[in-house]
Amino acid sequence: MQEDLRAILKGELCDEREMDKCLEEMDEVQLAWACENCPKKKSEEIHDYTRKLLNIRTLQKAGFPLDAEILNYDEWLDLGKVNQWLETQAPST
Repeated sequence: MQEDLRAILKGELCDEREMDKCLEEMDEVQLAWACENCPKKKSEEIHDYTRKLLNIRTLQKAGFPLDAEILNYDEWLDLGKVNQWLETQAPST
């Protein structure tokens, strides 16, 4: 999970926007080589559990009312760890 979060925080995540940029700049052969050698983590490689916790965190930050039973005890603990990790690892502005 920390590897996923680290990639997100460092901007080392190849998301749809990054892929579109590469598609504009390269032909099919170049793109295949670039993707194979790209150091960025592919968006689809983010673990489903990490994605679930990040989505819940986003809802929480947006003020969405979350029922305590939306997660089990261990998941709530993991969400707390994700929040702590992201808040302490995020570059200060």
